[in-house]
Amino acid sequence: MDRIVQFIQFAPLIAFGVAARGGGDIVDRIYIAAGLALPVLVFQYWPGRQRGDPLLISTNLFFMLQAAVFLSDIAIVDQATRSLREAGYFIVLLVAGLVFVMVSPRGLLGVEAEPSLVRRYSLWLLGLIVVALGVSLTFRGHEVYAAFLPAVALFLTQRVLIHCAGKAA
Repeated sequence: MDRIVQFIQFAPLIAFGVAARGGGDIVDRIYIAAGLALPVLVFQYWPGRQRGDPLLISTNLFFMLQAAVFLSDIAIVDQATRSLREAGYFIVLLVAGLVFVMVSPRGLLGVEAEPSLVRRYSLWLLGLIVVALGVSLTFRGHEVYAAFLPAVALFLTQRVLIHCAGKAA
């Protein structure tokens, strides 16, 4: 069951990547991902379900916010979003990450572990999100360097930290 939940959490991100590989417009890719993100978020928080991965929840939230921005047709918001480009993703991750660290006992790891380890590792991930934001701003416009590689680094680091927290428990 855990594997199914993990796959469902990744569905919007997979759809976004497939649409990107097919050469789809960024707006179309966001709509596709957001269309999948809403049911995924509802599925994750359905009563009795386990909570999902905080980074994936934040990613799905980003897709929904982007779609709302595109649908709102407010010129200044749309212009700001388009100028931020890939950095907008890491800004949403940073804000959502701060909320997860302050509110959730699972922090950004999304697992039950010793509270001091969860907090320390979550703060490390927040620091890495800030670094990823800097990289994204530096390579703005180049999707591989500005979004894909920093995001993969965050997800891999999160997995390593989850493993380390599990070993310490």
